[in-house]
Formats: sequence, C-alpha cells, structure tokens
Amino acid sequence: MTTEHTPGPWVVVDYCYIVAATEIDNNDLINPIASVRVTHPDCEANCALIAAAPDLLAALESVEWASWNDGCPSCAYVGTHGPNCTLDAALQKARGES
Repeated sequence: MTTEHTPGPWVVVDYCYIVAATEIDNNDLINPIASVRVTHPDCEANCALIAAAPDLLAALESVEWASWNDGCPSCAYVGTHGPNCTLDAALQKARGES
C-alpha cells in the first residue's frame, strides 16, 4: 500500500508551520501539514527537514534504479533490494509501507 501525501514543495511559515507552497494565501495559513513546538530547541532544523521531505523522497526515487544494470546504489542488488538495504527501508518508510 502506498500512502499519498500532499504534493510538494513544502515551505516553513511563521517559524513553526509546514505548509504546501500552493496553499499559502497572502501569508495566511490555510491548511498546515505539520507544526513544530516553537519551544523545542531544534525547531528550525526540524521544520527544515520536514519541509524537505517531498524533495528528499523524489531524489531517492530518482536514484533507486537510475542505473538498473549496476543495481541499487545502496545495496548493489540488481533488480531487487537486499535484505538490509537502507535505500529501500527509507523509501518504504516515506511511502507508509513499513
């Protein structure tokens, strides 16, 4: 099962809200995807990482089988992923499959 997500790009607004760039109307928050507690010491870094999620997923998907004959760039298995493949694990987690 693949989980659908709000299409990117996502951006950080008002320091702690992550929203889809297409859902900003005159800087008003229409429908935040996520928020991070402002009091958390890593608030800015956490917001940046969450906002980058759609781009990171797309980047991983683009390199997964970029060179099919050479195999997965993470585990080097050809045509499939190895049992401890970190790329496959990350993609499954991002897609809600694990």
